[in-house]
Amino acid sequence: MPIARILVHENSFLKLPQIEAALRQAGLEFACQRTHSRAEFSNALSKFQPSLVLCDYDFAGLRAVEALALVRETAPQASFIVLSDKHGEELAVECMKNGATDYVFKDSPERLIALIRTAIEKHHLIREGKRLKQQHEVLLQLIPTCVCILTPGGILVDCNPAWTHQLGYPRESSLGQPLHEFVSGADRARFQAWWASLAAGSETSSLEQNECEVSMETVSDQRRYLTWTARFSPSDNSVYALGHDTTDRHVAEASLRESEVRFRSMADSTPAFIWVGDTIQQRTYWNQRWLDFTGRTLDQVVGTGWLDSIHADDRQRVGDLIETSHSARRPFKIEYRVKRSDGVFRWVLDNGSPCYDHHGALIGFIGSGIDISEQHDAEVRLTQRAIKQSALAHFGRFALAQHPFEELLREGTRIVHETLQIDASEVLSLSGPENTLEWVVSSGIAMPSSALPLGSLPPSALQETCFQLPAGKGFFPGEQSHLARGVQSAFAAVLSGGKQPYGYLIALSRAAEPFSRDSMDFVQGVANIIGTVAQRDQARAALLESEQKLLQSQKMEAVGILAGGVAHDFNNLLTAIRCYGDLLNEDLAESAPELQPKASEILKATERASALTRQLLAFSRKQVLQPEILDLNSIVSDVKDLVRSLLSENIELKILPAASPIYFEADRNQIDQVVINLCINARDAMTLGGAITLTIGSTALPPDNSHGLPAGDYAVLRTPDTGIGMSPEVQAKLFQPFFTTKPKGRGTGLGLATCAVIVKSSQGAIFFESQMGKGTTFTILLPQISALSVEAPVIEEAILGQGTERILLVEDDEAIRVVTSAILETLGYHVTVVAGGNEALELCSNPAVRPFDLLLTDIVMPNMNGKELASRIIKLCPSIRIMFMSGYVGDARILQAVQDAGGRFLEKPFTRASLARNVREVLEAPPPLPVS
Repeated sequence: MPIARILVHENSFLKLPQIEAALRQAGLEFACQRTHSRAEFSNALSKFQPSLVLCDYDFAGLRAVEALALVRETAPQASFIVLSDKHGEELAVECMKNGATDYVFKDSPERLIALIRTAIEKHHLIREGKRLKQQHEVLLQLIPTCVCILTPGGILVDCNPAWTHQLGYPRESSLGQPLHEFVSGADRARFQAWWASLAAGSETSSLEQNECEVSMETVSDQRRYLTWTARFSPSDNSVYALGHDTTDRHVAEASLRESEVRFRSMADSTPAFIWVGDTIQQRTYWNQRWLDFTGRTLDQVVGTGWLDSIHADDRQRVGDLIETSHSARRPFKIEYRVKRSDGVFRWVLDNGSPCYDHHGALIGFIGSGIDISEQHDAEVRLTQRAIKQSALAHFGRFALAQHPFEELLREGTRIVHETLQIDASEVLSLSGPENTLEWVVSSGIAMPSSALPLGSLPPSALQETCFQLPAGKGFFPGEQSHLARGVQSAFAAVLSGGKQPYGYLIALSRAAEPFSRDSMDFVQGVANIIGTVAQRDQARAALLESEQKLLQSQKMEAVGILAGGVAHDFNNLLTAIRCYGDLLNEDLAESAPELQPKASEILKATERASALTRQLLAFSRKQVLQPEILDLNSIVSDVKDLVRSLLSENIELKILPAASPIYFEADRNQIDQVVINLCINARDAMTLGGAITLTIGSTALPPDNSHGLPAGDYAVLRTPDTGIGMSPEVQAKLFQPFFTTKPKGRGTGLGLATCAVIVKSSQGAIFFESQMGKGTTFTILLPQISALSVEAPVIEEAILGQGTERILLVEDDEAIRVVTSAILETLGYHVTVVAGGNEALELCSNPAVRPFDLLLTDIVMPNMNGKELASRIIKLCPSIRIMFMSGYVGDARILQAVQDAGGRFLEKPFTRASLARNVREVLEAPPPLPVS
């Protein structure tokens, strides 16, 4: 703060040092100068620039009135105090009239000091006021807010430069105009109403500051938003108004709204569930996907309402995790079930992450979720499948312990009930000519004491192997009784020890959801174990003397299971060994001929293993039949050496071939088996030696012949022997399975039964003539094919078919894929290899891929078998040739479908030559009929 300057024009009567000391003691800062003449006084006014003048009423030729005039001329801002005595009071009063600040008697120093203090303080206030006024003027010019002075009627009196800067109107042309004229038309009425309330308040002098935001018209026609605040000043009857520019805020809000619209559009279009939450665990937003999924509105799901859609068993777990994540401010991931709009619960994977503002403060959580029901169900199915397999293995071990049959049934129902987690499982027996059903044992839902009658089954139901409830076949074992107990879905598997079922293992559920394929297979597996055990026990209980037969049949069953279980993989291994052996043998011919015999031994061993596998498959009837045109003379000639090795030295084998070839159509392996079985049966009837004759010929059967065969020409094979013959009792049971006259351990009783089945399946007949002590003659009739053009036999190893066609190879076994592809490529073919049916279909559906000439596919593959693949591919490529290959077909329906498909079948293990020959024959043959 600038110090005060005091100019003193007075004689030495005034004790100035004491006055200065008093003023400084009072905390005032000042500078003091004394003059003693008119010239000094006048000079000091211009140079010293006093803020206070103490002037004697008359001193050194300068009267106070004259001094006052000089002060008003040179330093008008200075205060003027007249120093007087009794004699100069009138002059002092005159000075007061001319504008002096005050006068004081020289003998009143206290009052003088007070006046000086007041004058100094006044000077400071005046200077401060001027300074503030200057600052306000500068601020008014610089402030970006519109500052306007208006009349109570709203007429613009004055405005700062911000008015022109923001709206573009010149100040001069704006003054005198009503402020509302500058307001946009849409907001003008609201602004006028606000100003009217402001004017009404001004009349009572009780206005409260308020705001009114409006859009203003500008010179450039660009609308700007201003928020007006105004206050009425009663002192000058004016209204002071401030117009704060809020255009940027409006733009930001519009941008924010646009951004929010984009976010909502993006969130609503995404297939995931998008949500936003606040800091108190409330969900403030859900996208349209969630609303459509749950069938609820946004108002219903915001806050904690979304939790109502979560499964009751999952709700507490979800709430606890969200609370923990919010407290720790960490991301979370959780799976839970959500009720879909159709009432079905679906599994959802929900992910949430914390969000922070630019200051690092938590503002909430944001997250997304996806429907993972398919993935979850797949994982559950895998887990349940493992549980079922483990339970089935446990039950198998339990069954092997030879528990009482009723205890086995009770354990079976318990395993089914607990493993499938259903309401009940039970066993019903089937007995009597009326096929009556009776309850045996159950686990789960207790049978009522007065249960409804279970009824009986129609004869047609006995042909079914399984039943489902609800069923479309019109019957289910004990259906009415189950429905009365609230059962809505059920599955029944037949318990059978042979052709005739003796009961049913049933899984029952009060839920409407049908049983899955895995669950039905599991029940069927338990039923199979029970059936196997029942068959064993029934056979043991039926005839104690047939214990050896039962043991032999169990061995046969075991071999059949072994054949079905290992043949496919074993033949795949043999195929790889045989084909690589062929390639190795061929390579050794050039690089190391001396090693070829060793490679040949590998091929011979492989051929022996292949023959063993074929015998196993034939034994279990799991082989694919390959009918072909055969010559009966060649058949007998080819097996002659093998039959001779099976006969003892005291038995003579005679062969009487026909004069010309006799052709018929059948599976070569099966016919070989028939000839061998008949010779072995004759051998066992000649313990002391004798002769067997194989006579080949043909005959013509008339209509209505005694064999029940259609009229026509038939190939004939007769096998007379010189054995002991058969009694009538033995002849009556000869073709019955398991019937044998041989000692224990010598036979299974299946040889002749198998021959009868094979011959019948080839549309032929088998019959015999026997007399005690004179031997037995079996006769086989097979439909003969006449006028056949026979090609010269092909030596397989000598001719290799080659070509350049495109081949699609489909094989799930990697070793087979590699070696088969390698062989075909060495033969010149263009080979494309895939591991499954889906990949093959996708490849053939691609228009960019050239059509294939041949589909070479395995029959037994995961997900899609070869028959189904061929049926679907031939619709895409009608001209493609089909060739199947397999070492085992376990499903009889697939086996039959492959035989009916019309495609060539290549049995594993195959050789390089057989592969080449079969591929070439298929490619050169006419296109096959479409696979149905």
